[in-house]
Amino acid sequence: MADTVEGLIQRARRELYGQHRAAFNLLNANLDTVMTSVPFTYPLQGVTQGAYIEIDDEMMYVWNTQATTGTATVQRGMQNTTPAVHTAGAVVTIDPRWPHFIISEKVKDEINSWPTQIFRIASVDIALAAGDATVDLTGQGGWLQVLEILMPPRTTGVITGGVATLPNRWRRCRFRQERTISATQYPNGVCFLTEPPPIAQSCRVTLAFPMDTNTAWTPATTTTAIGIPDSAVDIPGLGAAWRCLSTRDIKRTDTGQQGEERIATEVPVGAMGNVAAKLEMLRDKRLGEEAWKLRAQYPWKMT
Repeated sequence: MADTVEGLIQRARRELYGQHRAAFNLLNANLDTVMTSVPFTYPLQGVTQGAYIEIDDEMMYVWNTQATTGTATVQRGMQNTTPAVHTAGAVVTIDPRWPHFIISEKVKDEINSWPTQIFRIASVDIALAAGDATVDLTGQGGWLQVLEILMPPRTTGVITGGVATLPNRWRRCRFRQERTISATQYPNGVCFLTEPPPIAQSCRVTLAFPMDTNTAWTPATTTTAIGIPDSAVDIPGLGAAWRCLSTRDIKRTDTGQQGEERIATEVPVGAMGNVAAKLEMLRDKRLGEEAWKLRAQYPWKMT
């Protein structure tokens, strides 16, 4: 079953927060893009002057609060987020350790960083004339490599030369990639040479593409649309958690004046970095496993 971007974000969130319980409230009325008075449903515990709050993917800074009315005056669109419309009942996160929008960014960064051995798969049918041995991939921009070329079943009774028809099955063809073809003939300068068909027909070319995080990136965007197989939906969360934690020790090792002395037994220096390193190792292991699966699925090589 396909997951969604929001599902990937929540996987990363679970890795980051563990048993920690964040502080929440609820928005008590609709909020447009310019309103600066935020009404809350419950008492303003934690919503204090100088706090950050997050609603959906927008961060706000609290200037002051009015306990009697249950409202807070805020600065909208903080930390380079965009002021947005929010509906009554939306969850308000108070001083989030890792805001939702940051986790979303880290999940996207993680997917975009994957090596070319991890790819999404798409197939296209391309018409060939009889005796045409070249497959032109102009218009299929962005592909990483050709995984296979299949010829359809030969359904005619007799083919050229009197050779009997082969069984009714798709045939995998060997192919050779040419990257120095004249752009006059092939605009992208690349074509593939394969077995020339005896009659006009279409071949099916299966291509490897990078994961697609650009066409759509919303909480509802499915992992299928991005190109992530069901077996790999755990990897973005591990990678995003590693990316978030890897810089957490910067706060712990801040050399500026502190309000009180650090207690080393609470969180030793380097603890966050060690956790991040373990998450990175697990993420790398899982990427390797998925790469082997794809390699086993498409073992044919160009000749």
